[in-house]
Amino acid sequence: MARLWLFGCLAVGIPCLPRRYEEASSADGGGSGLQVFERSEFLRTPPPASNAVSRRSRATNPARLFFAYFLLAKQKKVSAQSGAQPDHTASTKPKASKNPQPQQTPQHQQTPQRKITHPPTIKPKPMYTTLISPTQLQSLQKTNNPYMIFDCSFELMQPLEGDKQYQQAHIPGAIRADLDRHLSAAKQATDAASGGRHPLPSRENFAAWLSSIGFTNSMQAVVYDRQGVNYCGRLWWMLKWVGHEAVAVLDGGWQAWLASGGASESMQPGTPATKVTPSNYALAPAKCAQAATKTIADNLNSPNQCLIDARPTPRFLGEVEPLDPVAGHIPGALNRPFGLNLGSDGKFKPAAELRAEFEALLAGRDPATVVHHCGSGVSAVPNLIAMEVAGLGRSALYAGSWSEWCSDPSRPMVRG
Repeated sequence: MARLWLFGCLAVGIPCLPRRYEEASSADGGGSGLQVFERSEFLRTPPPASNAVSRRSRATNPARLFFAYFLLAKQKKVSAQSGAQPDHTASTKPKASKNPQPQQTPQHQQTPQRKITHPPTIKPKPMYTTLISPTQLQSLQKTNNPYMIFDCSFELMQPLEGDKQYQQAHIPGAIRADLDRHLSAAKQATDAASGGRHPLPSRENFAAWLSSIGFTNSMQAVVYDRQGVNYCGRLWWMLKWVGHEAVAVLDGGWQAWLASGGASESMQPGTPATKVTPSNYALAPAKCAQAATKTIADNLNSPNQCLIDARPTPRFLGEVEPLDPVAGHIPGALNRPFGLNLGSDGKFKPAAELRAEFEALLAGRDPATVVHHCGSGVSAVPNLIAMEVAGLGRSALYAGSWSEWCSDPSRPMVRG
């Protein structure tokens, strides 16, 4: 390669290379010749200006042409041996391969694949609509789900006894719901929703009470008493009546709660109620049916109506009547005392057993035609709940019941 470089330099006439040309002087006969200097001399000394030849004569010098031709030939030979082509003939198009490989996109130009993420599965909070066990209530208390517990204990012959029972012991945080003060309208109220000894308050007044205690539409309600669902069923039905589905009866009541190891708290008489932040409970369409007295009268002896009376059998037959002015029952009514729905442990019987008992009572009648009633529309609700637990649907309630029916002597009544 050093020789090749030297020959190239001779061909183009670079002045500092180790050669130097001069024409002979006219003194030796006008001939021309080449005088070669010592190597050390023409490495250091440029050609004298007086002896320099013109560019034209250098370009046409035979020696230079020879070396230029030699350099070009040498370059072609080297290029042929290395497989490279001269720059001016090189193609930018790559040769096609017999087995072409798929073209890969440079890593920095690759489009990143978007990772598909699925939203976390939100487990719906449980809703209790008929019964709730003590264990389930204890689990509910450990969650962040909003709930409210109501103590509905009451004694019909001793109206103040329910307050005393609540003060002595109740489920921690439970709200007092009294049949006379909170779950019934005043006796002479003009806006009552039913008649009888325990008339229903208007839906608006009941919603106002719920708002005053801080109850909201998103809460799970749990109701209980100490009297075998006799009174807490009233609040269960009333909440359905104002459009609240998430309400359940504590199965077994206060006694079952204590037996399960549930906590309790007490309060001294006269202790001021705990301050609560009022809510704005919004009324919604009723989720249960209420039958009016006129509807009952118009459908007596009709296959579209089946009345079930929840009072004890002696009262139903008219043998005794400790509360209302007239003894007896509505014509065509069937009798099923509400206590028959509970087992010896105070809890509702299994669904299959309840279904069998109601089907025997109905004797082929359509469960959808059933209207429950009792003395004042309170103890009839356990029968209604039992039919729903049995899978027979949610029946209607005649809230005024026998006490409203018998208030008008012109209505038919039956004894025996």
